Amino acid sequence: MRRSMMVLLLVIMTACAGTSGTVEIPPEELPFPVARQPSAAGSPAQSQTFTVYLVRGNRLFAVPRRIQADLPVAEAAMRALLDGPTAAERAEGIGSLLPPDVSVLGVSVSEALARVDLSGEFQAPAPPELVALRVAQVVWTLTEITPVTEVAFAIDGEAVAVATEGGNAVERPLRRTDYASLTPQG
Repeated sequence: MRRSMMVLLLVIMTACAGTSGTVEIPPEELPFPVARQPSAAGSPAQSQTFTVYLVRGNRLFAVPRRIQADLPVAEAAMRALLDGPTAAERAEGIGSLLPPDVSVLGVSVSEALARVDLSGEFQAPAPPELVALRVAQVVWTLTEITPVTEVAFAIDGEAVAVATEGGNAVERPLRRTDYASLTPQG
């Protein structure tokens, strides 16, 4: 009896040991429904169209951009804004007043307020009207996000005052109306 138990146990262990790695079971053989998810590596990143605000002359200029849908919209929009104009847009006189080495340290949206934290390069010296246009690019881009209507700025994690179109530095969140004379061309 003991010998037959040992043989039976050996047969069971041998049968179970033959399988290694992933085994795919056809859906019709499963006792419950399974939703198959495509693997992240095999699926292309999804994108959506979004408007960012660059500069043409002394005014804002709206341009469409494809942004990654797998990122929070505010972060994706800021990345697209920092990418600046394409070569074709530059040839048409479209530019950006954001310093080329500025980076986004954080961006969040809570109800109608977007908070953006930029690196210190954002404060690169420029005439007041150009600084206001630089800030307006960020304000108009982030207020494209529903329901955002205001933008608060921080530099390297510290809240800062930023320039309105009149050159006044204010410590409150900014709205599109703070840049009424810079409204987009088009």
